[in-house]
Amino acid sequence: MAALLDLPLKVLGTIYESAREAPLHILLGVLISTAVSSGLFLYALVYLLAPIPRAPHPSEKTYITTHPSGSATSPKPLPCWHDSWLEHRNDAATPDSKGRDDKHTGSIDEPEVEMSVVIPAYNEEERIVIMLEEAIAFLDTEYGRSPRKGKANGSAKSGEKLPGIGGYEILIVNDGSKDKTVDIALDFSRKNGLHDILRVCTLEENRGKGGAVTHGFRHVRGRYAVFADADGASRFEDLRKLVEGSRQIEDGPGRGIAVGSRAHLVGSEAVVKLFSRASLPHIVPYMHAEGWIFDVEMLMLAESAPASDGGKTANGIRVAEVQIGWQEVGGSKLNVVWDSLAMAWGLAILRASWILGVYRRR
Repeated sequence: MAALLDLPLKVLGTIYESAREAPLHILLGVLISTAVSSGLFLYALVYLLAPIPRAPHPSEKTYITTHPSGSATSPKPLPCWHDSWLEHRNDAATPDSKGRDDKHTGSIDEPEVEMSVVIPAYNEEERIVIMLEEAIAFLDTEYGRSPRKGKANGSAKSGEKLPGIGGYEILIVNDGSKDKTVDIALDFSRKNGLHDILRVCTLEENRGKGGAVTHGFRHVRGRYAVFADADGASRFEDLRKLVEGSRQIEDGPGRGIAVGSRAHLVGSEAVVKLFSRASLPHIVPYMHAEGWIFDVEMLMLAESAPASDGGKTANGIRVAEVQIGWQEVGGSKLNVVWDSLAMAWGLAILRASWILGVYRRR
């Protein structure tokens, strides 16, 4: 053992003696060069490891639903506020006629329905019907099936104020399922008369829960948007609490988030998250995580969102925490050991990417 320790001690001793004898300016130069090289290496490593979401395929920006007659429709284009936002951002990045390039980039189309429910689904043929039954029982009573203002698909105009417009939509994002999830969802729509209320968007390949939720959130039409697991573990009646929680903390433009959690969970561990429409442009366009930690990134982006009044107040979108009911449901696809390790690794890469500037707003 002593022989094994002898060599590294000799090397350290040689380095120490060389450092003592070296001129101060050379020593400082070596230290600075080492620090810069280490920083560049770390940045390059994180840059290579940081995930970059793929662009959506054209077919993934369409949906199918059911006709009143009961048959499935052909693919229809999904309304996409995100595309409009990208156009606005590109325009804002170009100086205007007076040379100003500080135009606002947090705008979003006005809502067409009161509530959007995004359901990421991967091989959920055995659990999705129970969840949908509970969902429409609450949503029908709380919002009704049609907007009171009669807004059509993709027709809301920017600047319109439509308080309490009513109506809802359910957007199932089929994350590359191999079973009959889509057929069962459409059959449910057919039996319950959910023509153009329940919509199914299919991803050509599995992206993970975070990728499916982010994709769905780019296409929501609601004043509020919530994502819900297809297993039905959370109770839909608690959605009312989340909306009330968000309204209590929303800022001037209406930005607010409500997280629903069990008594022993807080923050990023919360099981349900609801977003006001005004908060989406500050979060969804900057999402990168597509695995289980995507909701951590959502809260990080909410915390770092620009102030709503041009910098007169602190940055960030306020978050309300609401206690909700929860029930354990069988059939989970979570592998506790491996998925926990993957989440820890993903979280480390995610935080490093934002801290080092690999990811950035704009």
